[in-house]
Amino acid sequence: MTFLTLADFLSLDRSGGLGRVAWESAKALARLGHESIVVEPREGTLPEGEVIAGVMTFRSSRAPHLRASDF
Repeated sequence: MTFLTLADFLSLDRSGGLGRVAWESAKALARLGHESIVVEPREGTLPEGEVIAGVMTFRSSRAPHLRASDF
């Protein structure tokens, strides 16, 4: 199964917060054999995409405007 996580930031090295919950959940899904994808804003010189701990991580410099009706 494929899981998509949208986050306003990821917290790879902080001990708490919503970003940490998003990251740990995405990693756990990948460990269980699921395709785990995270989309977050792009900041600084981070690459647009990379795989970290089995999680496909994409970064966008443009904030998407999503509505419930889009799904």
